[in-house]
Amino acid sequence: MPMSGGTPYTNVTLTEADLAACCPRVGVGGQVLRAFCPFHGSHRQRSWHVQVHTGRFVCSVCGAWGFVEAVCQRWREELQRQHAVQRPRSRQRRVIGNP
Repeated sequence: MPMSGGTPYTNVTLTEADLAACCPRVGVGGQVLRAFCPFHGSHRQRSWHVQVHTGRFVCSVCGAWGFVEAVCQRWREELQRQHAVQRPRSRQRRVIGNP
């Protein structure tokens, strides 16, 4: 997925297979994966960083950023679950007797 024509990659979603193809290595404290950037075609420097907990990635060279698909799917499921729990009950009218 090299960058073509200077197209900026922002808010991109990548699959686990795309991530694995970038040869990730565990970085600082096990919370970050460092990998070769699939957008600008880096094969010398691991300038692409993926936060393990959030699934957010960013390249410090070309600025490409986005999220890993599996994490996005978990967020969607969690939002749907929260929405179902917080669904407002139907409004009940209070009938107040006339004085």
